[in-house]
Amino acid sequence: MSATRRGADRRPSDYYPTPPEAINALLPALAPYLPPPGFPILEPGAGGGSIIRALRRHRPDLRFDAVELDR
Repeated sequence: MSATRRGADRRPSDYYPTPPEAINALLPALAPYLPPPGFPILEPGAGGGSIIRALRRHRPDLRFDAVELDR
């Protein structure tokens, strides 16, 4: 059982996409720590790509390598 008392109900493959609003809210605090243009960023659990899409809107100059085990 989870801390939220939702029982054993889980999404298939434990896929829980990150809402774009959450990423957009964090970007101002992360901006000073983002790498220089062209620097590769590895997204090891890319899922549907919501984090990469949000980052690209703010920093289209970065390069992303996305990896996901499930299609």
